[in-house]
Amino acid sequence: MKYLYKQFNNKEQIYIIQDAFNIIASLYIAIIIASDTIDFSTIMGFPKSANETMFSIIALLSEMSILLTFILFGVLIALAYIIDVYNHISNPFPRHFEKTIESTLDVLFVIFPTIIIIYLLIPSLGFIFNNETAIETAFEIDVIGHQWYWSYEYNLSIGISLYNIFEHENILFNKIEFDSLMDIDTVYNRLLQVDKRVIIPVHTYIKMNITSQDVIHSWAVPQLGIKYDAIPGRLISFILSSNMLGIFYGQCSELCGVNHAFMPICVQSVEHDVFLDWFLLAIGINPSAYIIEYLYH
Repeated sequence: MKYLYKQFNNKEQIYIIQDAFNIIASLYIAIIIASDTIDFSTIMGFPKSANETMFSIIALLSEMSILLTFILFGVLIALAYIIDVYNHISNPFPRHFEKTIESTLDVLFVIFPTIIIIYLLIPSLGFIFNNETAIETAFEIDVIGHQWYWSYEYNLSIGISLYNIFEHENILFNKIEFDSLMDIDTVYNRLLQVDKRVIIPVHTYIKMNITSQDVIHSWAVPQLGIKYDAIPGRLISFILSSNMLGIFYGQCSELCGVNHAFMPICVQSVEHDVFLDWFLLAIGINPSAYIIEYLYH
């Protein structure tokens, strides 16, 4: 570095550059520390994250955006300084670096970008590997894309238990199948409402298996951090979960045909008891009717 110092007019120039980069580094560290209390989803235009996956995506994007912003300002400051100090008026005679200085600069310009890339790569790879980790799930839902609507099949393993409880052969089911089409009569959230929603219990990991019957579709729900392609002849699995109650909307995110914009997705997260009631009613079981029949007959 002592060779670099000789290229500056005086030590004040060196101190100015050091102070500028120290300020940039300090501001970056302060913002990263304060990012835990900042709602970046609102600042960056995202809906409120409903699970850890979407929260990780927003946090990763926010940290990268902050870092790249400071890199931009650092480069602009360096350019402004070079233009101001080494213009043709201040330096009428061009200066040439020595070979040792050129070698030092080459090493620095390789090491610094490499460190930044590694800094960005580690959390990115961690996020990817975290999503690929095998998680124990409560049940499975098969998602099938059609032109132009979605089909869902719930596969739960509680049919035998219900059979033993109610002793009725007509309720020996553990699968729910239905098509979900866009609700064309709704006014609220137009083009996003559906006639039948995907109902899931809150704080529960669900294995989703997605495929397509005709062309490539894409099942995307931004608040849940989900976007997976439905490819004909291929089955792709992923984990779906929600940490908050609510209704989450999505759309097909792959150009699949003339009615591509009219196959929305609607996922509703409910309490476990509500989900169980919905499931029992969906397979034709009305617990209240059984209780009333037992009490009055």
